[in-house]
Amino acid sequence: MGSYNALLKNSLPKEFQYYKADEESFESSHEAFCSAFPRGFAWEVIHVYSGPPLIAFKFRHWGIFEGPFKGHAPTGEKVEFYGIATVKVCFKSLFE
Repeated sequence: MGSYNALLKNSLPKEFQYYKADEESFESSHEAFCSAFPRGFAWEVIHVYSGPPLIAFKFRHWGIFEGPFKGHAPTGEKVEFYGIATVKVCFKSLFE
């Protein structure tokens, strides 16, 4: 799915989505964000609500918008958003 697609996928109507995760591959999403945020698009976990195997957490994603993004000109401003996500961790024995 790709890291950006996993974090930015949502159920908003298409006309309200600036980024359409369903239409992006791992490669195209990586290219779009690397060009828009050439110094990086940082991501951090702020709070973990539950432990494995189903982990719920709050995160923050931010970067300086210094390159073009899907037809939008760069503004030089900090882009920042918060989200809540879940991840299912699958454990596999080293001896299997």
